[in-house]
Amino acid sequence: MIAGVEVIDVDAAEPRRITPFATERIQEAIASLPDGRVIVAGGIIGGTELSDVRIYNASGSEVAGPSLSGARRRAQMVVFDDGDVLIAGGFDSDADYRSAERFTADAASTTFAGSWRSVHRDATLTRVGAGTAIAVGGLTYGNAVATETEVYAQATGRWDNGPDLTVPRIFHGAAALSDGRVLIVGGEDAAGGPLADVEILDLASGTSTAMASLPVAITELHVTVLPGDVVVVTGGRTADGERAGASAATFVYDVAGDVWGRGPDLNVERYGGRLVTLTDGRAVIVGGSVQYAQTTAAVEILELASE
Repeated sequence: MIAGVEVIDVDAAEPRRITPFATERIQEAIASLPDGRVIVAGGIIGGTELSDVRIYNASGSEVAGPSLSGARRRAQMVVFDDGDVLIAGGFDSDADYRSAERFTADAASTTFAGSWRSVHRDATLTRVGAGTAIAVGGLTYGNAVATETEVYAQATGRWDNGPDLTVPRIFHGAAALSDGRVLIVGGEDAAGGPLADVEILDLASGTSTAMASLPVAITELHVTVLPGDVVVVTGGRTADGERAGASAATFVYDVAGDVWGRGPDLNVERYGGRLVTLTDGRAVIVGGSVQYAQTTAAVEILELASE
């Protein structure tokens, strides 16, 4: 359960704890705003889903943002260049959300931003370019794992069908490439087994193309794209079942050559947590789980150039 906020200076000895959350929560959506503030939305506490939005800056101040129209947890959130925030999906105790909402951090209320055609619980929501986002996979009706994707256009406020996945998946990783395509990596299949399958979605042509598989099957992994379209996959679970151990492996993908290589192993194996890419090409991985019901507070910096 999260009850506080810490600021991490990657060149300092340890994180700096700042303002506690006004409301403890887990399963919240988190994103960074263009002005450097961090926005936290929704989540759950004590069996009750939350609709409040909180905004933090590095000095420790916290302000309330506009409340969501409905309380939701495990929603997905992206921020566009102009500060427009899009939150979609998630669920409460009664049902899954197909609806999306748009707002700015300083607005008084949110605006309806259309609905998915289907349910996508635990899908990924990835910003592509200046004004587009894509929801990929997840759990859909009848507890089926989805192949569908849905694309949001900021200019029109509409969701439209995107290219279907070649492999249905949930708990996968997704990252936008510099040319506007989206890389989809790993995840779980309908039986709960981890996947090694990798594919690239091309929104312009409406196609999905299978690429070279990961060296090992991984679910609940992190994927990010560093400058120069260097794709890094790290952490995750490499065996099925809630009590499966976590991975410390890092893999690096050459998009042009369609080849995977090894990167530096993490010092602490983990799945979940948060991965943040820095402007200098480094990546920071924070927290996560090392096994079922056991978490870690470890913070690590990935610096590929030194390897």
